Amino acid sequence: QKTTVLEPLPAPAGIVLGLTWDSNANRLLAVRGSSGNPTYDVLSINPTTGNATVLFTGSSNNTFSTCTFSSKLNTLFYAGGLSSKLYALRLDTLKETVTNTGYTILRLAYDGARDILYGLTRDDAVAKLTAVEINSTTTKKNDLVSLPFSKNEYILTASYDSEYHSFYTTDFIVGNSKFVMELTTIDLDRLSVSR
Repeated sequence: QKTTVLEPLPAPAGIVLGLTWDSNANRLLAVRGSSGNPTYDVLSINPTTGNATVLFTGSSNNTFSTCTFSSKLNTLFYAGGLSSKLYALRLDTLKETVTNTGYTILRLAYDGARDILYGLTRDDAVAKLTAVEINSTTTKKNDLVSLPFSKNEYILTASYDSEYHSFYTTDFIVGNSKFVMELTTIDLDRLSVSR
């Protein structure tokens, strides 16, 4: 095993919470944003050297918590923060499309085998987290399965597995001066949830 410490990312400073693999170009893609900066960047990172270059800069002070890549569409999808916007960047043209979806996206995952963009959305009005299919063109969503999700609950990490057709998340619950960690499995075949 070998651990490589990557070089610092190019200025300006920001928070990288969205990181995904570009299988077309064999590189890492990252979305960097910060509430303290009026712009955000999409970065291309060489996984061997750690050298990072800015591919695209947009105008928003959003902190992006998730991104996913579609090799078929050659498109990076990203979202996050408390924004209801879904961002899509074509990497061949570097043309970005921003759509106000009307729902809050916490995590994204593109399933290349099924050619489906999945998301985890939250709705604080009914205290639910929902796994959804998202039409990558119209951004309309199709709800698949929901689970209770309080306003004091946050997703720390999420992973999607196309073989098992499931999301796996670690949830962070804050309340009564206690911090509780839960592992959640969302099975999209059985449309079931286990914690």
